Formats: sequence, structure tokens, C-alpha cells
Amino acid sequence: MHPSELLSMSLRLSVPSLDALSPDELDDLYSQVAALEADLRTRLLTRRPPSPPDRALTLDQAVTILGCSRAWLGRKANWAKYGGYRDLDRRVKFSEAALRAYICAKGQS
Repeated sequence: MHPSELLSMSLRLSVPSLDALSPDELDDLYSQVAALEADLRTRLLTRRPPSPPDRALTLDQAVTILGCSRAWLGRKANWAKYGGYRDLDRRVKFSEAALRAYICAKGQS
């Protein structure tokens, strides 16, 4: 059954009371509505493009994005403010998404 047929059928069936339907008609209606709901859910969840994966940036890359000095950003008190963290290699890294969010927020203030 085509989705437009389901929609028109649901509009027609919305007029009579559910009490007026036989058990077999209720079962059929439920199956059709469940299939329509599953299709709608899939379309709603996939209609937005997925966000790009976040990348870990080095201290030098973060300095370029933020436009500050390496010495200043290299201090823990400063890199911690921008979402910096020590990676497994013990080097300071930054979430690209966190830096971009900071820049956007700074531009709006």
C-alpha cells in the first residue's frame, strides 16, 4: 500500500469512532498505523545531515584558530578554559567543536 493511500485511509478512518470498528479492522488499522509511524520516525531521524565527527587538534592548531600565542595557550590555566585536555601521549589537545563553539559564542557577545 502506498503511503498516500495510508494517509487518505487514516483520514477516512478518523471520522468513525474506534468503537465502531471490528476487532479485525482494529488489528489491520493498528498494523498500518505502526508501519506508517516507523516510516515517519525513520524519515524524521535521518532528515538532518549528520554533524561532522569532532577532531582532536594540537596546541599549534588551536593557536592558529584562536589567534593567540603558543606560550599563552600552553599554560594549563589557559588551555583548560578552552576545553583543552592531555591526551594519552600527554600532549595538550583541543576539541575542534569546542573551539568553534567558543568562537561562535564570542562573536555573539
